[in-house]
Amino acid sequence: MYKDVLAGIEGIELVPIFLLLAFIGFFAAMIFWVFKMDDKAVKKYASLPLENTKSPLNEGE
Repeated sequence: MYKDVLAGIEGIELVPIFLLLAFIGFFAAMIFWVFKMDDKAVKKYASLPLENTKSPLNEGE
């Protein structure tokens, strides 16, 4: 049933190509962003899970 519905849509064959290019583009941009980050920001982000700060989630501790 779905195959018949999708076959009736004009230009539907371009959607998978566009989505694949968007997927590859997004991850290429993420890789570029990660390698372009400076060391100071990387150290800050790496220590975030280990910080012992007051937050609504750990007030009872």
